[in-house]
Amino acid sequence: MPGLAGKPRMIAAELAPIASSPYQCMDLLCLCTYLRGKVQANRVCTLPNGSPLTKAIRKEYRMLTEDERQRFHSALVQLKRSGEFDKLALIHAQFSISGGAHSGPAFIPWHR
Repeated sequence: MPGLAGKPRMIAAELAPIASSPYQCMDLLCLCTYLRGKVQANRVCTLPNGSPLTKAIRKEYRMLTEDERQRFHSALVQLKRSGEFDKLALIHAQFSISGGAHSGPAFIPWHR
């Protein structure tokens, strides 16, 4: 791999961007930092409340129990009040303008 004169060679991993926000994280270990968790030796993130950080289980809205539906609605209200919902809506709008989120093969993976 060629390098610059007088500069050490670098590999791609050293040049990879570091997530500057939780929205840029691509895995749970990256997200762990933003949630103030601690990564254990077995690479499991333990959250401040002691529970492990795990992937969410996606469920069809009509299949939610009444308790799950109420918790979902409460979470949406909290996102809206904190401004996080609006940040996510802006990210979505920016991607939809570029065509990557709605006009191409990335539609389904992007919306998951």
